[in-house]
Amino acid sequence: MKRFISTLAFTCSAFIAFAPLSLIAADAPRPLQISIDNPAFRKLVTATPEIQASTPITDAQGKKLVEEGAAELSRLLVFSGFFTPLADGAFAGAWTQFQTAHKTKESTSWVSGNGLTGEEYVTWRALGVEALTVGAISEEPGKGVVLSMKTIDVARGKEVVAKQFTHITDYKATIRQYADYLLEAYTGKSGIFNSRIVFVARKTKASQKQIYISDFDGSNVVAITDGNYPHLSPSWSPDGRYIAFTSYEFKNPELFIFDTKTRVKKRLTNFAGLDSGANFSFDGRWIAYTSSRGDDTDIFLTNPQGVGKKLFIEGSGLDVDPKFSPDGKHVAFVSGRFGNPHIFV
Repeated sequence: MKRFISTLAFTCSAFIAFAPLSLIAADAPRPLQISIDNPAFRKLVTATPEIQASTPITDAQGKKLVEEGAAELSRLLVFSGFFTPLADGAFAGAWTQFQTAHKTKESTSWVSGNGLTGEEYVTWRALGVEALTVGAISEEPGKGVVLSMKTIDVARGKEVVAKQFTHITDYKATIRQYADYLLEAYTGKSGIFNSRIVFVARKTKASQKQIYISDFDGSNVVAITDGNYPHLSPSWSPDGRYIAFTSYEFKNPELFIFDTKTRVKKRLTNFAGLDSGANFSFDGRWIAYTSSRGDDTDIFLTNPQGVGKKLFIEGSGLDVDPKFSPDGKHVAFVSGRFGNPHIFV
Protein backbone atom coordinates (compact mmCIF):
# COMPACT_ATOMS: atom_id res chain seq x y z
CA MET A 1 0.00 0.00 0.00
CA LYS A 2 1.12 3.59 -0.68
CA ARG A 3 0.27 6.28 1.83
CA PHE A 4 -0.31 9.90 0.91
CA ILE A 5 -0.63 12.68 3.49
CA SER A 6 -1.83 15.22 0.93
CA THR A 7 -5.39 15.24 -0.33
CA LEU A 8 -6.07 12.79 -3.14
CA ALA A 9 -9.24 12.39 -5.18
CA PHE A 10 -10.03 10.35 -8.29
CA THR A 11 -13.56 11.69 -8.52
CA CYS A 12 -15.48 14.54 -6.98
CA SER A 13 -18.04 12.86 -4.78
CA ALA A 14 -19.81 14.82 -2.07
CA PHE A 15 -23.50 15.60 -1.65
CA ILE A 16 -23.73 16.57 -5.31
CA ALA A 17 -22.56 14.39 -8.22
CA PHE A 18 -22.98 14.64 -11.97
CA ALA A 19 -24.17 11.68 -14.00
CA PRO A 20 -21.49 10.50 -16.47
CA LEU A 21 -21.85 11.50 -20.11
CA SER A 22 -21.33 9.24 -23.07
CA LEU A 23 -18.62 10.30 -25.48
CA ILE A 24 -19.62 12.49 -28.39
CA ALA A 25 -17.73 12.36 -31.66
CA ALA A 26 -15.92 15.61 -32.39
CA ASP A 27 -16.97 17.51 -35.48
CA ALA A 28 -13.96 19.80 -35.67
CA PRO A 29 -10.70 18.01 -36.54
CA ARG A 30 -8.70 20.59 -34.59
CA PRO A 31 -10.66 21.94 -31.63
CA LEU A 32 -9.86 25.37 -30.29
CA GLN A 33 -8.14 24.82 -26.97
CA ILE A 34 -9.47 27.28 -24.38
CA SER A 35 -7.55 27.79 -21.16
CA ILE A 36 -9.59 29.65 -18.54
CA ASP A 37 -6.43 29.92 -16.41
CA ASN A 38 -4.81 32.07 -19.07
CA PRO A 39 -4.96 35.75 -18.03
CA ALA A 40 -5.62 36.56 -21.70
CA PHE A 41 -8.66 34.27 -21.84
CA ARG A 42 -11.52 35.86 -23.78
CA LYS A 43 -14.97 34.42 -24.40
CA LEU A 44 -15.96 33.73 -28.00
CA VAL A 45 -18.60 36.04 -29.43
CA THR A 46 -21.50 34.11 -30.95
CA ALA A 47 -24.68 34.89 -32.86
CA THR A 48 -27.69 32.60 -32.59
CA PRO A 49 -30.56 33.89 -34.77
CA GLU A 50 -34.05 32.48 -34.35
CA ILE A 51 -34.64 29.03 -35.83
CA GLN A 52 -36.59 29.33 -39.08
CA ALA A 53 -39.51 27.15 -40.16
CA SER A 54 -39.25 25.84 -43.72
CA THR A 55 -42.70 24.16 -43.56
CA PRO A 56 -45.84 24.95 -41.53
CA ILE A 57 -45.28 23.77 -37.95
CA THR A 58 -48.22 22.28 -36.04
CA ASP A 59 -46.36 20.19 -33.45
CA ALA A 60 -46.08 21.77 -29.98
CA GLN A 61 -42.38 20.92 -29.61
CA GLY A 62 -41.70 22.28 -33.08
CA LYS A 63 -43.36 25.56 -32.20
CA LYS A 64 -41.26 25.75 -29.04
CA LEU A 65 -38.11 25.34 -31.12
CA VAL A 66 -39.11 28.24 -33.34
CA GLU A 67 -40.11 30.44 -30.42
CA GLU A 68 -37.48 29.55 -27.83
CA GLY A 69 -34.79 27.32 -29.39
CA ALA A 70 -32.26 30.05 -30.19
CA ALA A 71 -32.70 31.69 -26.78
CA GLU A 72 -32.21 28.33 -25.05
CA LEU A 73 -29.00 27.70 -27.00
CA SER A 74 -27.71 31.16 -26.06
CA ARG A 75 -28.51 30.46 -22.40
CA LEU A 76 -26.52 27.22 -22.51
CA LEU A 77 -23.55 28.89 -24.19
CA VAL A 78 -23.51 31.58 -21.50
CA PHE A 79 -23.74 28.89 -18.81
CA SER A 80 -20.65 27.15 -20.24
CA GLY A 81 -18.54 30.21 -19.54
CA PHE A 82 -16.83 30.06 -22.95
CA PHE A 83 -19.19 32.14 -25.10
CA THR A 84 -20.77 35.59 -25.20
CA PRO A 85 -23.89 35.65 -27.43
CA LEU A 86 -24.73 38.92 -29.15
CA ALA A 87 -28.18 40.39 -28.61
CA ASP A 88 -30.49 39.80 -31.59
CA GLY A 89 -30.68 43.49 -32.37
CA ALA A 90 -26.91 43.70 -32.78
CA PHE A 91 -26.96 41.54 -35.91
CA ALA A 92 -30.48 42.17 -37.23
CA GLY A 93 -29.26 43.76 -40.47
CA ALA A 94 -26.72 41.03 -41.21
CA TRP A 95 -29.31 38.35 -40.45
CA THR A 96 -31.87 39.90 -42.82
CA GLN A 97 -29.27 39.96 -45.60
CA PHE A 98 -28.35 36.36 -44.83
CA GLN A 99 -31.97 35.20 -45.02
CA THR A 100 -32.55 37.05 -48.28
CA ALA A 101 -29.46 35.50 -49.85
CA HIS A 102 -30.00 31.92 -48.68
CA LYS A 103 -33.74 31.28 -48.37
CA THR A 104 -35.72 29.88 -51.30
CA LYS A 105 -39.41 29.04 -51.64
CA GLU A 106 -38.69 25.32 -51.66
CA SER A 107 -36.34 25.00 -48.69
CA THR A 108 -34.33 26.74 -46.06
CA SER A 109 -30.98 26.34 -47.78
CA TRP A 110 -28.60 27.92 -45.31
CA VAL A 111 -28.33 24.70 -43.31
CA SER A 112 -27.79 22.35 -46.26
CA GLY A 113 -25.79 24.83 -48.34
CA ASN A 114 -22.10 25.61 -48.35
CA GLY A 115 -22.17 28.24 -45.63
CA LEU A 116 -21.19 31.89 -45.97
CA THR A 117 -19.92 33.74 -49.01
CA GLY A 118 -16.76 35.79 -48.79
CA GLU A 119 -18.74 39.01 -48.50
CA GLU A 120 -20.90 37.55 -45.73
CA TYR A 121 -17.82 36.54 -43.75
CA VAL A 122 -16.68 40.16 -43.90
CA THR A 123 -20.09 41.37 -42.69
CA TRP A 124 -20.27 39.04 -39.69
CA ARG A 125 -16.62 39.58 -38.77
CA ALA A 126 -17.22 43.34 -38.77
CA LEU A 127 -19.85 42.75 -36.07
CA GLY A 128 -17.28 40.87 -34.00
CA VAL A 129 -19.06 37.51 -34.46
CA GLU A 130 -16.73 34.52 -34.23
CA ALA A 131 -19.29 31.71 -34.36
CA LEU A 132 -22.65 31.82 -36.16
CA THR A 133 -25.27 29.13 -35.49
CA VAL A 134 -28.28 28.84 -37.79
CA GLY A 135 -31.16 26.39 -37.74
CA ALA A 136 -34.15 25.30 -39.79
CA ILE A 137 -37.14 23.23 -38.70
CA SER A 138 -39.71 21.27 -40.68
CA GLU A 139 -42.31 18.56 -40.32
CA GLU A 140 -41.72 15.58 -42.59
CA PRO A 141 -43.63 12.29 -43.12
CA GLY A 142 -41.94 9.45 -41.25
CA LYS A 143 -39.56 11.83 -39.46
CA GLY A 144 -41.87 14.03 -37.43
CA VAL A 145 -40.29 17.28 -36.33
CA VAL A 146 -36.91 17.70 -38.04
CA LEU A 147 -34.32 20.21 -36.85
CA SER A 148 -31.21 20.97 -38.91
CA MET A 149 -28.50 23.12 -37.36
CA LYS A 150 -25.01 24.21 -38.23
CA THR A 151 -22.36 26.39 -36.66
CA ILE A 152 -19.94 28.32 -38.82
CA ASP A 153 -16.67 29.47 -37.32
CA VAL A 154 -16.60 32.94 -38.82
CA ALA A 155 -13.10 33.68 -37.55
CA ARG A 156 -11.58 30.57 -39.17
CA GLY A 157 -13.90 30.51 -42.17
CA LYS A 158 -15.15 26.94 -41.74
CA GLU A 159 -18.10 24.87 -40.62
CA VAL A 160 -17.44 23.22 -37.27
CA VAL A 161 -20.76 21.48 -36.45
CA ALA A 162 -23.67 20.33 -38.61
CA LYS A 163 -26.39 18.08 -37.18
CA GLN A 164 -29.91 16.96 -37.99
CA PHE A 165 -32.40 15.72 -35.38
CA THR A 166 -35.62 13.85 -36.18
CA HIS A 167 -38.67 12.70 -34.20
CA ILE A 168 -38.17 15.47 -31.65
CA THR A 169 -40.27 15.06 -28.51
CA ASP A 170 -38.35 17.35 -26.13
CA TYR A 171 -37.08 20.56 -27.68
CA LYS A 172 -34.85 21.47 -24.73
CA ALA A 173 -33.12 18.07 -24.75
CA THR A 174 -32.45 18.50 -28.48
CA ILE A 175 -30.95 21.97 -28.04
CA ARG A 176 -28.85 20.66 -25.16
CA GLN A 177 -27.52 17.87 -27.31
CA TYR A 178 -26.50 20.35 -30.00
CA ALA A 179 -24.86 22.57 -27.38
CA ASP A 180 -22.80 19.57 -26.25
CA TYR A 181 -21.60 19.02 -29.83
CA LEU A 182 -20.77 22.71 -30.14
CA LEU A 183 -18.85 22.84 -26.88
CA GLU A 184 -16.77 19.82 -27.87
CA ALA A 185 -16.01 21.32 -31.27
CA TYR A 186 -14.46 24.35 -29.58
CA THR A 187 -12.91 22.85 -26.45
CA GLY A 188 -12.21 19.21 -27.30
CA LYS A 189 -14.44 18.08 -24.40
CA SER A 190 -18.13 17.24 -24.50
CA GLY A 191 -20.49 19.46 -22.56
CA ILE A 192 -22.55 18.73 -19.46
CA PHE A 193 -25.90 19.92 -20.79
CA ASN A 194 -27.51 16.47 -20.98
CA SER A 195 -26.07 15.33 -17.67
CA ARG A 196 -27.96 15.08 -14.40
CA ILE A 197 -27.13 15.79 -10.77
CA VAL A 198 -27.91 13.60 -7.79
CA PHE A 199 -27.90 15.25 -4.38
CA VAL A 200 -29.11 15.00 -0.79
CA ALA A 201 -31.45 17.61 0.66
CA ARG A 202 -34.17 18.27 3.22
CA LYS A 203 -37.52 19.82 2.32
CA THR A 204 -37.64 21.42 5.75
CA LYS A 205 -35.27 21.59 8.72
CA ALA A 206 -37.39 19.02 10.54
CA SER A 207 -37.68 16.51 7.67
CA GLN A 208 -35.34 13.63 6.90
CA LYS A 209 -32.67 13.79 4.22
CA GLN A 210 -33.84 12.49 0.83
CA ILE A 211 -32.09 11.91 -2.49
CA TYR A 212 -33.04 13.98 -5.52
CA ILE A 213 -32.16 14.10 -9.21
CA SER A 214 -32.13 17.26 -11.30
CA ASP A 215 -30.94 18.48 -14.68
CA PHE A 216 -27.46 19.95 -14.94
CA ASP A 217 -28.67 23.43 -13.97
CA GLY A 218 -30.81 22.36 -11.00
CA SER A 219 -34.10 22.34 -12.89
CA ASN A 220 -36.62 19.46 -13.05
CA VAL A 221 -35.95 18.25 -9.51
CA VAL A 222 -37.37 14.78 -8.77
CA ALA A 223 -37.15 12.85 -5.48
CA ILE A 224 -36.10 9.19 -5.75
CA THR A 225 -36.53 8.39 -2.04
CA ASP A 226 -39.11 9.12 0.63
CA GLY A 227 -40.04 8.00 4.13
CA ASN A 228 -39.29 9.25 7.62
CA TYR A 229 -35.68 8.04 7.68
CA PRO A 230 -32.45 9.45 6.22
CA HIS A 231 -30.91 8.58 2.85
CA LEU A 232 -27.27 9.46 2.20
CA SER A 233 -24.20 9.17 -0.06
CA PRO A 234 -25.62 8.73 -3.59
CA SER A 235 -23.27 7.48 -6.31
CA TRP A 236 -23.91 7.24 -10.07
CA SER A 237 -23.13 4.16 -12.12
CA PRO A 238 -20.79 4.85 -15.08
CA ASP A 239 -23.65 4.62 -17.59
CA GLY A 240 -25.76 7.11 -15.63
CA ARG A 241 -28.66 4.71 -15.20
CA TYR A 242 -28.27 3.52 -11.59
CA ILE A 243 -27.76 5.29 -8.28
CA ALA A 244 -26.38 3.45 -5.25
CA PHE A 245 -27.03 5.03 -1.86
CA THR A 246 -27.23 4.41 1.89
CA SER A 247 -30.61 4.23 3.59
CA TYR A 248 -31.83 3.82 7.16
CA GLU A 249 -35.15 2.41 5.97
CA PHE A 250 -34.67 -0.72 8.07
CA LYS A 251 -33.12 1.17 11.02
CA ASN A 252 -29.63 -0.09 10.20
CA PRO A 253 -27.66 1.68 7.42
CA GLU A 254 -27.81 -0.52 4.31
CA LEU A 255 -27.01 -0.12 0.62
CA PHE A 256 -29.73 0.28 -1.99
CA ILE A 257 -29.67 0.76 -5.75
CA PHE A 258 -32.18 2.78 -7.78
CA ASP A 259 -32.86 2.27 -11.50
CA THR A 260 -33.60 5.71 -12.98
CA LYS A 261 -35.15 4.10 -16.06
CA THR A 262 -37.63 1.76 -14.37
CA ARG A 263 -37.72 3.71 -11.06
CA VAL A 264 -37.30 0.43 -9.16
CA LYS A 265 -35.40 0.44 -5.84
CA LYS A 266 -33.56 -2.68 -4.66
CA ARG A 267 -31.82 -3.52 -1.38
CA LEU A 268 -28.21 -4.65 -1.88
CA THR A 269 -27.08 -5.46 1.68
CA ASN A 270 -28.73 -6.91 4.78
CA PHE A 271 -26.23 -7.13 7.59
CA ALA A 272 -26.29 -6.35 11.30
CA GLY A 273 -23.38 -3.93 10.95
CA LEU A 274 -23.00 -0.71 8.99
CA ASP A 275 -22.97 -0.78 5.17
CA SER A 276 -22.42 2.58 3.46
CA GLY A 277 -20.36 4.69 1.05
CA ALA A 278 -21.03 2.90 -2.24
CA ASN A 279 -18.83 3.65 -5.26
CA PHE A 280 -19.09 2.02 -8.71
CA SER A 281 -16.09 0.61 -10.54
CA PHE A 282 -15.19 2.22 -13.87
CA ASP A 283 -16.96 -0.54 -15.84
CA GLY A 284 -20.00 -0.72 -13.55
CA ARG A 285 -19.43 -4.38 -12.66
CA TRP A 286 -18.65 -3.82 -8.99
CA ILE A 287 -19.66 -1.57 -6.13
CA ALA A 288 -17.10 -0.91 -3.39
CA TYR A 289 -18.49 0.00 0.02
CA THR A 290 -17.65 0.24 3.71
CA SER A 291 -18.91 -2.49 6.03
CA SER A 292 -18.43 -2.95 9.77
CA ARG A 293 -18.14 -6.52 10.99
CA GLY A 294 -17.67 -6.75 14.72
CA ASP A 295 -15.00 -4.32 15.91
CA ASP A 296 -13.45 -3.85 12.48
CA THR A 297 -14.53 -1.76 9.51
CA ASP A 298 -13.26 -2.82 6.08
CA ILE A 299 -14.03 -2.39 2.41
CA PHE A 300 -16.12 -4.95 0.54
CA LEU A 301 -17.28 -5.50 -3.02
CA THR A 302 -20.67 -6.51 -4.40
CA ASN A 303 -22.10 -6.55 -7.87
CA PRO A 304 -25.08 -4.29 -8.76
CA GLN A 305 -27.44 -7.23 -8.18
CA GLY A 306 -26.31 -7.51 -4.55
CA VAL A 307 -24.63 -10.91 -4.95
CA GLY A 308 -21.00 -11.98 -4.97
CA LYS A 309 -20.09 -10.00 -1.85
CA LYS A 310 -16.46 -10.33 -0.84
CA LEU A 311 -13.87 -8.71 1.38
CA PHE A 312 -11.72 -6.37 -0.71
CA ILE A 313 -9.48 -4.32 1.61
CA GLU A 314 -8.82 -5.10 5.26
CA GLY A 315 -6.46 -3.89 7.96
CA SER A 316 -6.30 -2.78 11.54
CA GLY A 317 -8.42 0.25 12.29
CA LEU A 318 -10.99 1.84 10.03
CA ASP A 319 -10.91 1.43 6.23
CA VAL A 320 -13.62 3.61 4.67
CA ASP A 321 -14.71 5.72 1.66
CA PRO A 322 -13.39 3.68 -1.31
CA LYS A 323 -13.11 5.45 -4.69
CA PHE A 324 -12.11 3.74 -7.95
CA SER A 325 -9.69 5.51 -10.28
CA PRO A 326 -11.06 6.30 -13.78
CA ASP A 327 -8.95 3.52 -15.35
CA GLY A 328 -10.07 0.96 -12.75
CA LYS A 329 -6.51 0.06 -11.76
CA HIS A 330 -6.50 1.67 -8.32
CA VAL A 331 -8.76 2.33 -5.37
CA ALA A 332 -8.24 5.26 -3.00
CA PHE A 333 -9.59 4.95 0.54
CA VAL A 334 -9.25 6.44 4.00
CA SER A 335 -7.66 4.33 6.75
CA GLY A 336 -6.76 4.82 10.39
CA ARG A 337 -4.32 1.93 10.46
CA PHE A 338 -1.47 4.29 11.46
CA GLY A 339 -3.48 6.22 14.01
CA ASN A 340 -4.80 9.37 12.37
CA PRO A 341 -6.82 9.00 9.16
CA HIS A 342 -4.72 9.02 5.98
CA ILE A 343 -5.47 8.39 2.32
CA PHE A 344 -4.16 5.18 0.79
CA VAL A 345 -4.10 3.74 -2.73
